[in-house]
Amino acid sequence: MGKVFFVTGTDTEVGKTLITASLIRAMRKRGMEAGGYKPLQSGVDEWSASDAGILTRISGLEGQEILTYSFLEAIAPAFAINKHEAFIDKMEIINEIDKLRGKFDILFVEGAGGWLVPYFPGQLVADWASELKAPVIVIGRAALGTINHTLLTVEAIQNRQLEVAAIILSGATPSNQELAEMNKQYIKEHLSNIPVFLVPWVEGEDQWEKIQSLSEQPEIQLAIQYLCC
Repeated sequence: MGKVFFVTGTDTEVGKTLITASLIRAMRKRGMEAGGYKPLQSGVDEWSASDAGILTRISGLEGQEILTYSFLEAIAPAFAINKHEAFIDKMEIINEIDKLRGKFDILFVEGAGGWLVPYFPGQLVADWASELKAPVIVIGRAALGTINHTLLTVEAIQNRQLEVAAIILSGATPSNQELAEMNKQYIKEHLSNIPVFLVPWVEGEDQWEKIQSLSEQPEIQLAIQYLCC
């Protein structure tokens, strides 16, 4: 069975899917069987351009082959489930993860928003990730405030006796590069046993060009070397 990583963010819109897709693309270019899966997503008006759609395509699948529950409203998944009185079969999601683990050497399961976002009714993202017992990859912003958000997220993960496999800070720009480097260095010093990577902001409207560019960044290449060990 393949290795599973759970991907969470320090907040919403921090680049979880772009980074996850970039890791998958970089691994697949090296001949590894890597894939991604997003069980629940909200704020979706076009599936193919959604997080799950991107992860499906980058994983080499065709169409909506992975099980994903999608909701139009940009609200926490648990709120959307309650609003629509939807039935979510958690066992079906677990079975899907097991199936994908059999297909891929490395599988990235992406959560929704941050670590303590309401995920299922009565259950947080953290609760669900704890059930998976997979090492966690934390994606954070490279901007001001990320030290606080990242350290709080890591502390919350470790309080559940889960491993933090890596921290990836996303979106460093030329104007904030110095700050981003200082953030990275401080986090590395404070969490000396966890690798920290810093990737730049990529301009452009096309998601696939961004993923291609990010997947070739040196820090993404370093990250996959570490994660694949």
